[in-house]
Amino acid sequence: MSGKNSEREVSFSSGQCVMSAFEELGYAVGMVDPATYAGIRRLADGGFDCVSLCLHGVYGEDGCIQGHLDLIGLPYTSSDVLSSALAINKAMAKVI
Repeated sequence: MSGKNSEREVSFSSGQCVMSAFEELGYAVGMVDPATYAGIRRLADGGFDCVSLCLHGVYGEDGCIQGHLDLIGLPYTSSDVLSSALAINKAMAKVI
C-alpha cells in the first residue's frame, strides 16, 4: 500500500480508506507494503484474490507493480503495465 517515493504517506492514507470500505462490505482485507522485499513476497504468497492498488507516484503508477502482479498472476484494480507507463510519462501521454 505504499510506493517508494515522496507520496508514500498519501498512499497509506488512500489505502486505509479503501481497506475500511472493503471491510464494511464484509471482505477480508490485508495491507501490503511493496516497498519492502517482505511486502513483495507477501503479494506472491499471501493468498490474495485481487489487489486494490492504492499507490501514488513512481513505482505505484508507472507500471512496475502492475508488471510484478502480472508476472505472479494476481489480478489488480488499475490500468495495465503499458497504460500506466505511458500515463506517468507526461510527454509521451500528450503524444498519444
